[in-house]
Amino acid sequence: MPVSRPLFRTSVPKRRGECRVDLHCHSRYSMESDHWILRQAGVGESSTDSETIYRNARERGMSYVTITDHNTIDGCLTLAHHDDCFISEEVTTYFPEGDVKLHVLALGITEQQHPEIQALRQNVYELVAYLKQQEILYVLAHPLTGVGGELTPAHIERLMLLFPIWEVHNGSTLERENALARRLAEQCTTEKLEELSVKHGLEPMHGGHITFTAGSDDHAGFDIASACTVTADTGSIAGFLSEVKSGRSQIEGTHGSTFKLAHTMLGLLAHGADQGEGGKGAGLLGQARAGRKWMGLVSLAVGSDSAAGVLKKVMADRELRKAILPLIRNGHAGDAGGDEFHNQLFSLVNAAWTSGMRTTFSDLSEITIFNFIENLDMIGRLVALQILLLPHSLASNYHSRQRHFLRRLSSQMLPDVPTAEGPWPRVALFTDTVDQVNGVTSILGCLDEYCAAEELPLEIIACGDGGSGQGNADGTDGRIIRFPAVTSLNLPDFGDLDMNVPPVLDVVRYCEEQQFDIIHAATPGPLGLVAFMISRILQVPFVSSFHTDVPRCVGRLTDDKLNEEAAWTYTRWFHQRCDLTFVPSAWSSRDLASHGLDQRKMAVLHQGIDSDRFSPVFRSAEWRRRLGGETESNGAGPAKKILLFVGRISTEKDLRFLADCYLELAAKREDIHLAMVGDGPLRAELEELLGDSATFTGWLQGEDLAAAFASADIFVFPSSVDTSGQVVLEAQSSGLPAVVCSEGGARENIEPGKTGFTARSRSVSEFSQRIESLLDDEGLRRAMLRAAIKLATARSWERIFASQFAVYADLVNWWQLDTDSRSTGSIETSAAPAGSLFEAFATIERERSAKYTEDTDSLPLRSPR
Repeated sequence: MPVSRPLFRTSVPKRRGECRVDLHCHSRYSMESDHWILRQAGVGESSTDSETIYRNARERGMSYVTITDHNTIDGCLTLAHHDDCFISEEVTTYFPEGDVKLHVLALGITEQQHPEIQALRQNVYELVAYLKQQEILYVLAHPLTGVGGELTPAHIERLMLLFPIWEVHNGSTLERENALARRLAEQCTTEKLEELSVKHGLEPMHGGHITFTAGSDDHAGFDIASACTVTADTGSIAGFLSEVKSGRSQIEGTHGSTFKLAHTMLGLLAHGADQGEGGKGAGLLGQARAGRKWMGLVSLAVGSDSAAGVLKKVMADRELRKAILPLIRNGHAGDAGGDEFHNQLFSLVNAAWTSGMRTTFSDLSEITIFNFIENLDMIGRLVALQILLLPHSLASNYHSRQRHFLRRLSSQMLPDVPTAEGPWPRVALFTDTVDQVNGVTSILGCLDEYCAAEELPLEIIACGDGGSGQGNADGTDGRIIRFPAVTSLNLPDFGDLDMNVPPVLDVVRYCEEQQFDIIHAATPGPLGLVAFMISRILQVPFVSSFHTDVPRCVGRLTDDKLNEEAAWTYTRWFHQRCDLTFVPSAWSSRDLASHGLDQRKMAVLHQGIDSDRFSPVFRSAEWRRRLGGETESNGAGPAKKILLFVGRISTEKDLRFLADCYLELAAKREDIHLAMVGDGPLRAELEELLGDSATFTGWLQGEDLAAAFASADIFVFPSSVDTSGQVVLEAQSSGLPAVVCSEGGARENIEPGKTGFTARSRSVSEFSQRIESLLDDEGLRRAMLRAAIKLATARSWERIFASQFAVYADLVNWWQLDTDSRSTGSIETSAAPAGSLFEAFATIERERSAKYTEDTDSLPLRSPR
């Protein structure tokens, strides 16, 4: 069997006159796994053969080799024929106070000492006393890693008394954890030990100075010798151990990462896949170290049962081929770096998942209530594919919980050390609709501008064409981070809507790197689901927005109550998992509560308006003509009042009802004209129905939209499903009184009788009467015009978004106080926050402004452009 070359070289080459040893490494004899998923799968803690460890360690520059399996020396004994190996083990021991588990490295022991160590390991005090009495070199492994029970400052102080040597450079733990462990160890002085000895009634086991070691803590064979302890070359194992015990050593190497931990779990889970593999494909992939371990997972993704079939599909799929070829080449190249190797493994898993998702969605027919059974095989495959994401998700979750623990421990034990945290929480806001024209997109654009102006740490995460997926904001998109869609599912019954599936692992990786404090889902689509998953992975609050009444929209679009109830089931499921839901109106809050959601976990945050962008000063004679009306000054005919609607031209907006109202009015009076700004699936039908009696402009933006608003006379908004109706505010800010439906959230954007009127849903007579009262009473319309401007201009986006960030800050503070004590426990949806916490931000009071007090006649008409 040929000797394979190493996958990477250590970061610092061996120098003449030095001795380098990886003091923490596991073989297949280490069967005690701390990972629940591995225990459930019946998988041991390591799958690496002892001889492989020896060969790789020596090839990677290690002077001597040892194996530190959990509570066994069997792996070391298989290397007894090598004179450059020594016996060690990693001992699992416990604090009797609270049953907190620890790991201790016992290095350079004899076969006779092993059973004696095991007999004493249930009590850390007895174990340490024995190791000291036997003059055994013992090291506290990964001091801050929670391996069972949560360490407290009192435990850390006892560890300072018990252990003269700490492993502060562990190759499988994050650099942040290693750095904090070292900083805490450096706090230990003779005076500190005396103080702690009195405090805990415990005699110190050393003189007051803690020294350090390093080891890879490798479990899967990927990172052997990636971290090591370095001393002067004494020419013997005994001399090396003596140097380490005397503190004359240095530490070198790489730190841990989510990639390393995930690939360790994935490699161990897939270990069985390389048993009995045959054929040309297995042989080729087997040239890459641990390549066959990934065979079963790639097979799952590309839908093949044999190794040869996998190879064929891999070579046919561009992304899989691009991901796996570097891994194959690494079987022949010894100069690849450790990070590069893990990047390639990540790329392989990511490409396999992406390929599987695309293949499955391309085979998946349209899902409805009636053909669901026909798609069960494809749906089952979609579920199975998500197993590929599990190791990276679990690894990210573990490191996130560790970060919370380290932050808390640092604040308790090193309160004077400054942190890099800013005054405001870092927010990732996910949206499925960033490229669509709708109210949500408009709000997010205003939020983006506000955060940029105020330098607030919020990023908008989107999925769609043109994204690099690298986490670098495109300068033209402000703070929008775009990830390319893996695939998309078209929903023709819902306005030909495309639902983009994001590259989940890339999004998880980016959010973990950014260490967001809050995950906010603006929409409940695929990105909203990914946002929920990431919030639980990162162990941070999950916030949602109820911008769109999806259930009622589904009911209107499909004319099917069963579909509407199914949508309510999903809506309840989604928002019940949120720690807080922003709703744009009190009506929405009550409506959600009536459908089973907890109103205490909602905050009413009314929408705002940019009164500089939407203003009567944009009134234009040219735009009045373009909207189908005639100005009062051109003398071309009787003046017509323009009834304006702005929004998506779709069934759920009740626009057939609006057409009925307008036709009834137009049949008896000649002084009105309907203008509809927007587009949608109902436009063609309405154009045919209304003919020349109405004007359809399509979508308008910028000054064109502002001019259209300001140049009309009355705003009509019949929708009963809108949760707020942003366009109602825009209309009022532009000087238009509004007639809106009495159901839904839009009615909260007017003051009935002062800035507009409400009418019962689908009541043609009542809606028409409200419009006519404004048409026939010019004094009333002018009074409402002035009041509408005052109401709208009081709703500034600055004030709305300031309140939103205040809620964010309070939510993070509450979350840390309430959940930090559970940071090492299972992931659960948090309990509802105390009602008083968010009451201050539950509603935005309407202030009055005197910004515009002019009469309609004094408002300027812009010249034609």
